[in-house]
Amino acid sequence: MNLTTLNLGRSDLDFQYSRLIHKTVDIKATRTLVEVYHQGQRICSHARSYKEQGYTTVQEHMPERHVKYLEWTPERILSYAGKYGPYVKLLVQEIMNQRKFPEQAYKSCMGIIRLENVYSAQRLNLACRRALDYKAYNYRSVMNILEKGLDKQVSLPSPPETITRNHENIRGADYYTKNTLKTEMGGAL
Repeated sequence: MNLTTLNLGRSDLDFQYSRLIHKTVDIKATRTLVEVYHQGQRICSHARSYKEQGYTTVQEHMPERHVKYLEWTPERILSYAGKYGPYVKLLVQEIMNQRKFPEQAYKSCMGIIRLENVYSAQRLNLACRRALDYKAYNYRSVMNILEKGLDKQVSLPSPPETITRNHENIRGADYYTKNTLKTEMGGAL
């Protein structure tokens, strides 16, 4: 049975057991427990979660590179991002807001913050500002802005609110306030 077709809640088994990806496993589930078997050998067991679309990750099943993110909270990442500038913080906040679970954005957010190791905090902040202006809420966009030096360019001017056109056939608003239009009957409109 394929883990993705069984609606028991998501468990991050594939991290530790990546050798079983695309392999057939047997799943035994009760009201309170889920067990996974491969070729008759029990691979793991978990308390069953009924949380809709939630994550039920057992820390021991996570690789070390993922465990380090467990100590982070959205507030801590935002505070850390704020050290590099207000636009870095705003972009990180927006990236987390785009995800159903803020934890899904940690890797992207930390990648953006780590760009300060290569580029200055000032350049990172300006790149994040440009990314926000263009609603490009991801690591790759910030990286491209920095690589291409777009953060050093003056932002494009905003288009004018109204377009002024001078032409003999365009009368404008003044024409209608100065000249009163008359109907065929002689009355003003």
